[in-house]
Amino acid sequence: MGVPAPGTGPPELGRPAQASSATSAAALPDGAESAPLGDCPEVRAKVERLEGRITPNACAFMKPQIAFGEIPTGTPPAIGDLNHPRVKAYLDIFDEDATLWEAGANSQRGHDMIGTSIARSLQLVPDLRYRGTDVVADGSTMMSGQWNEVTLKGRTVAYPQIARNVLGDDGKTLQARRYYDRYALFRDTVPDLAPKDLFEGIADSAGQRPLTEASSSASTGV
Repeated sequence: MGVPAPGTGPPELGRPAQASSATSAAALPDGAESAPLGDCPEVRAKVERLEGRITPNACAFMKPQIAFGEIPTGTPPAIGDLNHPRVKAYLDIFDEDATLWEAGANSQRGHDMIGTSIARSLQLVPDLRYRGTDVVADGSTMMSGQWNEVTLKGRTVAYPQIARNVLGDDGKTLQARRYYDRYALFRDTVPDLAPKDLFEGIADSAGQRPLTEASSSASTGV
């Protein structure tokens, strides 16, 4: 979990929790049994939505992911201190040879690089916390949404994130790719520099507008 450019999030911290639609997974490639329907209840209680093929390794991945988002940092870790309790909790998410790429940054490989990176982040924002939003599993591949919150200079910084994780049979992350909604950050901190919202002015209509005589003629050629 890296920390992108600071900014404050929207006043409402995401949607209210929704009921999860649980589906059982097919067997793992190595023949391990799939998770029974309704498994991983402790995870379902912590995220807004969890669906897809919830295999045992998918469930095993999410538990340390949620734990790291919740536990307090305490005294921030020194750079390179991989034995700090929260750094250890973070590394519990990753395989020892995992690769992590975060948008706008160089890729990281292995516990030393990944642990050093999170130690730097925790020095900057020791109260880093997050909760799961939309999480979809397809066996060994996960798409995980998060709502992140930190405090910088007395100001709350909140922003959404989406990550794609490829998992090993034990649930450890082998490869992670993370993307942040930087528009949400700029919008509330430096609005003059914020790019135009990609979806500005685009919204679902409650009903189709009646055709005018001009538009009807144009569409029918009459």
